[in-house]
Amino acid sequence: LFNLFLGIVYTLFPGSSSVVFHTIYLVLGLTLTLSLYSVMTRLGVMKKLAAALTVLFIASPACILYENLLLYCYPVTVMLCLGVLFLVRFLEKGCTLDLLCFFCLTAAVVLTRSMYHLVWFAVFPVLLIVFRRNEWKRILAAALIPFMAVFLLYAKNLYLFGGFNGSSWMGMSLS
Repeated sequence: LFNLFLGIVYTLFPGSSSVVFHTIYLVLGLTLTLSLYSVMTRLGVMKKLAAALTVLFIASPACILYENLLLYCYPVTVMLCLGVLFLVRFLEKGCTLDLLCFFCLTAAVVLTRSMYHLVWFAVFPVLLIVFRRNEWKRILAAALIPFMAVFLLYAKNLYLFGGFNGSSWMGMSLS
C-alpha cells in the first residue's frame, strides 16, 4: 500500500510532491496525537496525565524524526494507534462500523508492512470471538472483506512467486 500511496502522490502532484508528502505526514502527526490521547483517556488514564504523555511522545526526537522521513513507519504507527482506538470504541459501544474500521486498519497495516503477517491479522477475529461468543457472526462479517483483501494478495504472490506472503521482505523485516 505504501508504494501505491507514493505512486498516487507522485502522479497527481509531480512538481510539488514533497510539499504534499510533508503535509500528509503533518496530518498523520495530528491524527496520531488525537488518537493516542483518546485511547489513553478511554482506557482510564487521567486526562492531564494522558495529555502529558501524549505531548512527551509526540515531542520526542524519534517521533519528530519519523514524521519527517518518507518511510512507512510513521503511517503504520498511526494506523496501529487508530486501530486500537476503533477496537476500544467497539468494545465500549458495540458499533459494527468501529469494528469494520479496526479490521480495515489492521489489513492496511498487513498490506503496508511485511512484518505483520496474515496470521497476525487472523488472531484478532479469533480473540474477539473467544471473548464475545454471542457476536461471532458480526465479528466474522466485519473481518471478512479486509481478510479477503490480504488473503488475495498472498494468494497472488503464491501463484506468481511461490511464497504465501505479502512481499519478499519478510526475512529482512524480521531481522
